[in-house]
Amino acid sequence: KNDRFDKTIVFCVDIEHAERMRSAIAKENSDLVSKNDKYVMQITGVDRSEYVDLFITCSEDSTVKIWRPLSNKLRHLMTIHCGKPLTGVKMHGKDDSLVLITTIDGFIKMFSLDTFTELNRIYVCNQPILKILFTPDKFLIVATQRRCFFYSLNFSQSYLNQYLLISLCLYHHYQLLLN
Repeated sequence: KNDRFDKTIVFCVDIEHAERMRSAIAKENSDLVSKNDKYVMQITGVDRSEYVDLFITCSEDSTVKIWRPLSNKLRHLMTIHCGKPLTGVKMHGKDDSLVLITTIDGFIKMFSLDTFTELNRIYVCNQPILKILFTPDKFLIVATQRRCFFYSLNFSQSYLNQYLLISLCLYHHYQLLLN
């Protein structure tokens, strides 16, 4: 027996496929969508911790959800007040206590999963950020459709202030020549 209010995640090949899938599911459930426009949401980013029992998603409505995958329970919900769809999410740190969230208008926002507060943000460029990843040698690679940015990560923690200071220094930038 299936309940129409059970949570379901459908993994898609790319953003265009996800948009088509979201539209099709919304059309098939138009009665529920007319009552609640968030009945069908497009998840735009997913990451799973290597260290702790966490699964994190972000979506087009600027929400970030932190889940406990084994129990399938929502641990925390954050609404990022940017008014723009989120494009990706990536956890970092030896215990995945730092989360980087990317936006369609070219920002990277850094949040603490310990306090659920924004620590820092940087403006990358005026294009949607499509992909972010960390390298073992402490670099952050940020890709848009036409550019690739390499940032050197500098972390320092002040135990006196209990404040995590994070800075990203632009290390190198490449313009991608696409046809």
